[in-house]
Amino acid sequence: MASDKGFPTNLATYDWATVLNNHRQTDIILPDFTLTVDTQTQTPWYCITGKMLKWIEAFLQHRSQFHVVNGCHSSTSLVTSRVPQGSVLGPTLFLIFINDIVTKCSTSTLTLFADYCCVYCPINSGNDLRALHQDLTNLHNWSNK
Repeated sequence: MASDKGFPTNLATYDWATVLNNHRQTDIILPDFTLTVDTQTQTPWYCITGKMLKWIEAFLQHRSQFHVVNGCHSSTSLVTSRVPQGSVLGPTLFLIFINDIVTKCSTSTLTLFADYCCVYCPINSGNDLRALHQDLTNLHNWSNK
């Protein structure tokens, strides 16, 4: 179950193995919030102020890109995503963006590793399914906001 990037976490894998060994059901959802973060227009900067805030804002604004294939260059176009993929600062900015996501799951377990997210919940009854569905609705609403 664990990927070559180290996800899911060892805790999630242990939890899942325990449930399987007890012949019980666990529902596992792997939402992808990278697009949600890439299209952010408002950044929750928390306690970042002053020169550091200005530096981060400058890093995120007015970026352009072009592609090179076999020595031929494409035309330059503006980058519209907010978190630059492949940058050193990208994973840290991603974590700042999703910092409050863990408060959206009241019943399910939510684990994060870099830009991977995993939501899982043991299912013992219809109430567990409804609670999982509510957590997923909360995550959906969070991503739309």
